[in-house]
Amino acid sequence: MQGSGFLPYAARVDRARVRRIRDRLREIYGIPAAPPHGRGLDELILTVLSQSTNDRNRDVAFLRLRRRFGAWEAVRDAPNEEVEEAIRPGGISKVKSKRIQEILRALPDPLDGPHLRDRDFLLSLPGVGRKTAACVLLFAYGEPDVPVDTHVSRVGTRLGLFRPKAPFEE
Repeated sequence: MQGSGFLPYAARVDRARVRRIRDRLREIYGIPAAPPHGRGLDELILTVLSQSTNDRNRDVAFLRLRRRFGAWEAVRDAPNEEVEEAIRPGGISKVKSKRIQEILRALPDPLDGPHLRDRDFLLSLPGVGRKTAACVLLFAYGEPDVPVDTHVSRVGTRLGLFRPKAPFEE
């Protein structure tokens, strides 16, 4: 809004304060040392499985899925009931099994190709939102992105980094 004096909230955040927060977190927790693994499709499926569960249950569901089917093409082509059974430990398996198969069917060959490095492509996939796309880009490919979930949003708002009820893009 030109001429209105409006500045996006991010432009008003004190960058020096952000650096102090970052430095304090690094002092307490260290610098994260998980290099990008380059497996975008694995990250995409892991992120879908992580919804509404803990890391342990997500990992159990992912390992069972990989052990039972071996390849993502086999998951894509399997009867939904078999996928649902494999991921049951991750919770809400009816919804997640359907979503995983919808995503796999929407992908071009090769399933784990360079298209998974494209944010707009990721966002075009069924049920893939901004946080899921950010997880794939950051953890699989090391792209600078911030997966914002309810916890990150809550802490960021308390620290004054986000305005209350800010949309993800902001």
